[in-house]
Amino acid sequence: MESQSPSAPRSRSLFFPIVLIGVGAIWLLVNFNIIQGFTFGQVFRLWPLFLIAVGLELLFGRARAFVGALIGLLTVAALIVLLIYGRQLGLSPIASLKTKSFSAPLAGAARAQVMLDLDAYATTLGPTAHAENLVEADLTYTSEAIFDVSGTTDKAVTVGVRNDNMDPFAFFDSIDARWRIGLSPDVPLGLTVDGGSGLADLDLQALNLTGLAVDGGSGSVHLRLPASGGYTAEVSGGSGSVQIEFVSGAQATLRYDGGSGALMVNVPDGQAVRVEIRDSGSGGVSLPSGWEVVSDGDNDEGVWQTPGYAAAADQLLIIVTAVGSGSIRVD
Repeated sequence: MESQSPSAPRSRSLFFPIVLIGVGAIWLLVNFNIIQGFTFGQVFRLWPLFLIAVGLELLFGRARAFVGALIGLLTVAALIVLLIYGRQLGLSPIASLKTKSFSAPLAGAARAQVMLDLDAYATTLGPTAHAENLVEADLTYTSEAIFDVSGTTDKAVTVGVRNDNMDPFAFFDSIDARWRIGLSPDVPLGLTVDGGSGLADLDLQALNLTGLAVDGGSGSVHLRLPASGGYTAEVSGGSGSVQIEFVSGAQATLRYDGGSGALMVNVPDGQAVRVEIRDSGSGGVSLPSGWEVVSDGDNDEGVWQTPGYAAAADQLLIIVTAVGSGSIRVD
């Protein structure tokens, strides 16, 4: 009977350990500002390099450990060279920022419908700095800005960005781009805000709102609402938190459709408030103690109101059509 010699143990490739260590070391140096100018987007844009390196590893690196180690070292070195000299080589790895100011005069406007698409940009919204303007916008962006105003007495305003042919890796770039938008407090406004991933600080207390619709995104929303006008504010929650502040004497209706983010509603002392929870969710609901229970349904569903709400001149009605998975708190 012939004896079979044991097969030689297969060598373990060092390619992936070296690449992981190299990328980790680069990132660590970036975090300590020893190497500057890198972003996640730059690394992800170089994905073809990793495909080539993995292919070489599969062809040559599995047989001998030192070959895999050499391919890994060359991959890390090529990554460093491309990140440092990419612009000189015409790779343009970072999306360029553009800043521009826009404005449109009142020009006889009697009312306006305003649409704001905030995309990924942190935004501050308030009254215009110049009384003669209907809308003002200071925008910093990477693609193409949209600023459109049409109509004579009835104005239609659109502010946003056009993302056609947008770099798919721009999301990973740490770009500090902020918007400041101003709207006239002298014109009745119907306002629609499509939230994004940036923080939205919307101070509307000085504006003359006839209606408001806010669609939350992954960024937090801080909303300050005016007292009078009898308007309805429609707010759809996203994954970001939403904080809403009212002032004394509020006469408004807030309709909230919950998401996964938390909702905090701040009302001043003495404000007449009624809260209707029409559909509960996995998130909890917290209301101040001492409110009257008008009706109490399953889970968190029910109707509660402050004492004397029915006879109050200034009434704030909060209708929660769906709690969602985020918590809801009214203080």
